[in-house]
Amino acid sequence: FGKEENPGLFILGLAGLYFVLAVFRKKEFLWLFGITSLVIAFGSITYNLGKDNHLFFGMNFPMRFTIFGALILVVTFFIKKTEKLKPFVEPTYWSGLIIFFLSLWFLTIFGNYSSYEKWLEIRQYYLWWYSLILLLASFGAIMIGIKKEDSLLKNIGISFIFLNLYTRYFEYFWDELHKALFFSIIAITFWLIGKKAEKIWDREGK
Repeated sequence: FGKEENPGLFILGLAGLYFVLAVFRKKEFLWLFGITSLVIAFGSITYNLGKDNHLFFGMNFPMRFTIFGALILVVTFFIKKTEKLKPFVEPTYWSGLIIFFLSLWFLTIFGNYSSYEKWLEIRQYYLWWYSLILLLASFGAIMIGIKKEDSLLKNIGISFIFLNLYTRYFEYFWDELHKALFFSIIAITFWLIGKKAEKIWDREGK
């Protein structure tokens, strides 16, 4: 279609087509195709608009996809209120959660830098406040998940707390600790977490 250099708008059109077909056929799988196409279109369009300095309105990919994931979660609220779109609430909801938290996790690693070269010039502890934001967002997800009895939100919050902590552990102690000690600590913490999780699951099963 002659869109090789800027395929974003074409993929955006495909996303719209998938959404229409999903509503017409009442197929969640087509709706997920639409969300996937929307994600690709968003990445492609913003890349082409900001390719001169690798930023789009001052945001790199992790930053802009964090906001994009948050917007999908906001859209979920409005989908709930539309009768025809109610079957697509769940896939939209968990897609938004995954995009938001995964992008925020990438922010804790790469920050909002425009290039790999600039990122190499900084020390990881300069990005501590992104880690703090992810930690607060994860605790918030757990609290809301418990209050709303939303197991998906609660489990994502728990998962990203541990992912955040282990990422910081690798960043700060990989060069400082002997590798045998490094991996021994990881093994012990995995064992303790697994033991605690098993007790919680057994309690919930009863």
